[in-house]
Amino acid sequence: MNKLSSLNEEIEMIKEVIQNFGENEINPIVSDIDSNSELPISILEKVSEFGLYGMLGSSEFGGAETSFSTFIHGMLELTKYSPALSSLLIFHNILSVQLINKFGTDSQKSNLLTELTTGKKIGTAVLGDDGSFINVDNIRTEATEEGDYYSISGTKSFVLNGALSDFFIVLCNFGKDSGLVLVEKDNPDISFSKPISTIGLNGNELVSISFYSCKVPKTNLIGKFEDTPDIIKIIQETIWLGISAISIGIMQSALDQAIKYSNEREQFSKRISKFEAIQHKIASIALDIEAASAMLGNISNNKDNSLDVHIQAAMIKIASSEMAQRNTKFSLLIHGGYGYIKDYPVERFVRDAEAVKSLIDSNDDLRVLIAKHFTS
Repeated sequence: MNKLSSLNEEIEMIKEVIQNFGENEINPIVSDIDSNSELPISILEKVSEFGLYGMLGSSEFGGAETSFSTFIHGMLELTKYSPALSSLLIFHNILSVQLINKFGTDSQKSNLLTELTTGKKIGTAVLGDDGSFINVDNIRTEATEEGDYYSISGTKSFVLNGALSDFFIVLCNFGKDSGLVLVEKDNPDISFSKPISTIGLNGNELVSISFYSCKVPKTNLIGKFEDTPDIIKIIQETIWLGISAISIGIMQSALDQAIKYSNEREQFSKRISKFEAIQHKIASIALDIEAASAMLGNISNNKDNSLDVHIQAAMIKIASSEMAQRNTKFSLLIHGGYGYIKDYPVERFVRDAEAVKSLIDSNDDLRVLIAKHFTS
């Protein structure tokens, strides 16, 4: 069996598992997840059974050790059922499992990875003080040496997976260097804001975290100081690809609902799917899904082949999030007045698309990054 065939089989297998899980377990309660802003324990336990917490983890520590392409395809499929759950797993895998798997010490791996890959612990990382991943040049969260410890002071806002995480990998300014330090949630020298409710992705709440001369052992440093630029780059490109998977999954849900509704709704004794104005909107959504999916698939394959995808990842984040914002509104317009009623899921898709576009790095900042790449 060649490598491509093996990869395709892996992707189809995980998609089938997620489809069965989504249809049987998530669909019946998806509106409750949104209205209650909470992922039920029963769902989180099922995720553990399917091995989704450890998709990017080493098999040595109970991880599935899938390719990045398989991970992205799996999360795109899961988004069709619950963007909140897929965002939890994307942030967990990328911002904790992946980092410790790649850059953790043997001790960090043995102490943390098994619990992370089984979902017994949830992790996340935060780079910019404003919660962004691109604005990392002026970090005011500082770490100073105190014997065998680092003392951390500062605040990180809008921390992804913040309300659910058991530990945080925090980018700090060490004076001449910057580095990432693991901080446990139960550290007595940190405090948390109330969960921050956003318009979308309800069920995965953000928090702000303040550090007050927070002492952590020096052994909690992730990687070496000289590794920090590479770690930041990996976080950025993989989180942008993960967010793109969510955007495309939301678009697919919006298309499915638009087709369903337009085939059921009649005006002038005719299904509205027969009207050209409706057909144009449906075609536009389908075109964008096809284009964005192809682009995301190509970039993910390049990532698996160890190619530099940093700028490509920024591009697909911009493209997919703006497509999702536009196309969920097309789907809402197809629903007419019913699109604004919570009995129909399309209004949720609009909110989720807005949240995804705005929460993870401004597209304007990403455009500047891309322009500098081509003009430098």
